[in-house]
Amino acid sequence: MSVDFNQQVERLGSYLRMVSVRETAWINTTPARVWSHLTEIGDWSDWCQGVSKSELGRRRGQTRSDWTRSDVMPGARWRLFWDLQPPAPLRGGIISLMRDPEEVRIRKVGNLLNFRREEWSAFKQVTPKSDLDLAEDCYQLAWTSGWGPFRSDACISLGSDGSGTWVEFLVSWQGWGAWLTGLSNGKVQRVCGQCQRLLLADLQVTMERIGTYG
Repeated sequence: MSVDFNQQVERLGSYLRMVSVRETAWINTTPARVWSHLTEIGDWSDWCQGVSKSELGRRRGQTRSDWTRSDVMPGARWRLFWDLQPPAPLRGGIISLMRDPEEVRIRKVGNLLNFRREEWSAFKQVTPKSDLDLAEDCYQLAWTSGWGPFRSDACISLGSDGSGTWVEFLVSWQGWGAWLTGLSNGKVQRVCGQCQRLLLADLQVTMERIGTYG
């Protein structure tokens, strides 16, 4: 009996790890141009065929026509509606990080911390190997869904790569979220990857239609 119990505990522990799905793409334009397009969250349904609707959480009395880029910041809620049925966090969540060469914005414990270039330079001198080290050509948009052991995360990263931009779309689950994902025998990961590839492919087509190098 005790052996079976220990085996169950060991099996459960193997599930309580991180499960992630990672997709990448290369786009023949600058990271800054892709970032400018990507952060227009309310317009994702205009260029991604798999997204039927994308909406940013509005303040009381605010309409879509009142949205501005400043509304897209850590702490803002947004929702994605897909033709498929992807798992969280591909259905939206709360923006947790926005990073570009000029500024890093982090949402942590309900607080928004803004660090401009000068402040980050001073911080880097104190902890040059910090995980928050800011790359000159690095852009990141991250959001979270759920809470506690059921939390899931998504992050889209951009960076300069030769004459274009590399894009990484990472979705991850930890704790009980990873365990629940494991119960699907890979179905959750397959649907998640399919949605990620659809978005990256449409982003690539859209951006290269707008303007390319070479």
